[in-house]
Amino acid sequence: PANLAECHVPFIDYVQSIREVSTKNTQKHYGNVRGWTVQTMNNACGISFWKWNPPGSAWYAQHLWEHFAFGRDKEYLRRTAYPVLKETCQFWEDHLKRRPDGTLVTPDGWSPEHGPEEESVTYDQEIVYDLFTNTIEAAEALDHDQEFRDHIIALRDKLLKPKIGRWGQLQEWETDRDDPKDNHRHVSHLFALHPGRQITVATTPKLAEAARVSLDARGDQSTGWSRAWKINFWA
Repeated sequence: PANLAECHVPFIDYVQSIREVSTKNTQKHYGNVRGWTVQTMNNACGISFWKWNPPGSAWYAQHLWEHFAFGRDKEYLRRTAYPVLKETCQFWEDHLKRRPDGTLVTPDGWSPEHGPEEESVTYDQEIVYDLFTNTIEAAEALDHDQEFRDHIIALRDKLLKPKIGRWGQLQEWETDRDDPKDNHRHVSHLFALHPGRQITVATTPKLAEAARVSLDARGDQSTGWSRAWKINFWA
């Protein structure tokens, strides 16, 4: 809104700087996979630690897409953003788990700082959906890579979608275990509402209402950064 797109550039440069070392680290940890992802803490020297965050690089890639969506610089999209989007999609091509019915779920996930580690965590599913959507639109904008684009569309269509739970909430996990009295500071399962765009009042009113129920239950009393997130969710 302030027309300060240049403020995004240092982060984009940072993402470019860690691609090579992150690819090596990812292959060392996950085995024979393409693409790359990151741990929760990482720096420009290639050091990363504490805990693997599989959808982390997809969230990074969203920033590169948003920078294009604001400025519409196709040369930037072709040279900088699209390669990162594609690499990150390739990681998820190799890492997603396919269930017997064909549904694709994210393995070994975690709703940050909240709940168990398990597959199909809503936070992970929503970020991968967002990554696939952004990559599809990037390929369309470039009129490029149609075969890959069609493949990603097919994968996106098979992803497990957000669910509405027993008290009308947007479920944080595939299992309906959300506690209506839980006011935890993280609201990670609302990524699809913001900064993602899988959930909107106009296109998915039932899911948007479920997100509202979840926000009401979590309440507004929290840490400063959590309140900032909730302001964006309500907006």
